[in-house]
Amino acid sequence: MTRRQAIWRATIFVLWLLLLASLPPLLWAMVFGAHGFPGRPSVLTPSLIFINDTPLLLAALAAGWLALPRRRRHWSIFRRSIHLAGSPSSLWQGLASGLALLSLLCVAQVMLHAVKIRFASPVLPDLLLYAPTFLLVAAAEELALRGAFLSWLGDAMGFFPALLCSSIAFGMLHWLGSDTPIGAVSAGAIGVFFGLTLRATGSLWFAIGFHAAWDYGQSALFGCHDSGFASRGAVLQTLPIGPDWLSGGAAGPEGSALCFALIVACAGYAIRYRAITCAQPSQSASRPL
Repeated sequence: MTRRQAIWRATIFVLWLLLLASLPPLLWAMVFGAHGFPGRPSVLTPSLIFINDTPLLLAALAAGWLALPRRRRHWSIFRRSIHLAGSPSSLWQGLASGLALLSLLCVAQVMLHAVKIRFASPVLPDLLLYAPTFLLVAAAEELALRGAFLSWLGDAMGFFPALLCSSIAFGMLHWLGSDTPIGAVSAGAIGVFFGLTLRATGSLWFAIGFHAAWDYGQSALFGCHDSGFASRGAVLQTLPIGPDWLSGGAAGPEGSALCFALIVACAGYAIRYRAITCAQPSQSASRPL
């Protein structure tokens, strides 16, 4: 693919993504009027997550399909272009890694007297429904901001500049949504790590699993703030008691300096052991990280 073709595909992807993702709120406004929009929610619930992120997932899939030339719109080519081809075996490794590292982060904060954790009032239906809805969130955000878009943008301007651009966009979307500024910066940094795992493995499966398990651990298990929101029905409740730079404050664990250190360590692992500077994502074989 030439540089011009890569720029064109990345541009077409973004335009289709923005158009398709904006259709649901526009249609809602047309049917119910401007005052029909629900107010800002106070807590996360599975239904809220599903309603909010399903349009983004569908828009990302449709944009990836429509950005391909017509002659290349085949299922096998499409799966390769969005980096979901091959066996999803690394999804399970991502799920285990995300949950384990989030737990490690929370335990470290407790040991440093940055937060305290107490039992809450878990709601079993919510705990069960959070699992598929956070998987939906992870797939939507990874396909929208990494996947085909990162690959095409990387072909146009180089992988690392493209990764920086996509990660800044990832952080900005969190900030424009509901996250605190420090939480948005942390989201951007985590986006860098997710992009590195894509380059290392050649697929998004690990990133989707890690992303989903990290969010599930924050909201459903530890009851931390996630993107500025508390959650309903969590097993535990995590309360900041130490300085914000250590506890994360209103941003939750993602706003803690410990989280940044963890992200740097994870990124270093991806670079050190998977030789990610030697191959483009589109040329890498999908393999466990």
